Amino acid sequence: MSVATEPSAFFRHSVHRTSKLLFSHDIIVPLGTSFPLSQLVQQHYNIQTPAIERTFAIALHKVLPLLVCLVAVPVSGSAAESLEVFVDRVVAVYGGKDALSRARTVRQTGQTVSLTRGGATATLTRVFQRPDKLRVEIAFPGEQVEVRILNGTHGWRRNSEISGPMYKAMLLQAARIALPLLLLEEMPNLKDLGTEAGPGGALFRVLQLSLRSDLDLFVLIDVDAGRIRHSRGSLYADERPIMEFATTYANFQSWNGILVAGREEQYAMGRHVGHTLIEKVEVLASVTPEYFHP
Repeated sequence: MSVATEPSAFFRHSVHRTSKLLFSHDIIVPLGTSFPLSQLVQQHYNIQTPAIERTFAIALHKVLPLLVCLVAVPVSGSAAESLEVFVDRVVAVYGGKDALSRARTVRQTGQTVSLTRGGATATLTRVFQRPDKLRVEIAFPGEQVEVRILNGTHGWRRNSEISGPMYKAMLLQAARIALPLLLLEEMPNLKDLGTEAGPGGALFRVLQLSLRSDLDLFVLIDVDAGRIRHSRGSLYADERPIMEFATTYANFQSWNGILVAGREEQYAMGRHVGHTLIEKVEVLASVTPEYFHP
């Protein structure tokens, strides 16, 4: 396999704020191949990274395995389908606007595996309430439960208020759970970046949504199936990307008439950091306001 001579359109758009940065999971690279990387990559994960214009060898299994080998080939498979019609179709695939709107408060339970902790497995509970409330509980065996909370403009982790990248990461997680209805709700702010040819001839439509001035969400959707297969969040400071989180979605199941990905693969700064298995999804009638406070 050879490195693409030109990054995909998705890649170019995902780093449009700074044209000189490359992120490792945008191109699949065989073992021993070198290519430029950003000095910002992995700065929060204690991984040594060369500065811009220097090189770094990356093993194939350490880069994002899905959708990263996209090549810049113009595709017109859904060109005739307007953005509005396309998003409506995606929402219908996930259960429809009415069903998704009724699921205002959702609880997801399952397991999460952390590769940064040697593959340790924890039980996971997420409670999301539209539009911007989220409570995540992570329990590793023999440890105190870690609680992360988002409540609009405030966030907490382990009872301490958070800001900056940690707060934005919570915003991003809530936005991912809000998909695809969020795309419909934010239609005026949604950018259509076109289509990309992926592995096996699959066609993906790329959408961009700015959650705030320093946080962008990119979504790749299988054009034929209408399913979201990949999302990426880019965090910025002074118009420069400083952190990036990506998720791929598989094992889709229907819960209470709503389609949910049963498996999520998580990546941070181009590194595979773990995966989550969703084992149960419940629509809750209500939760007390205190639930979204430490």
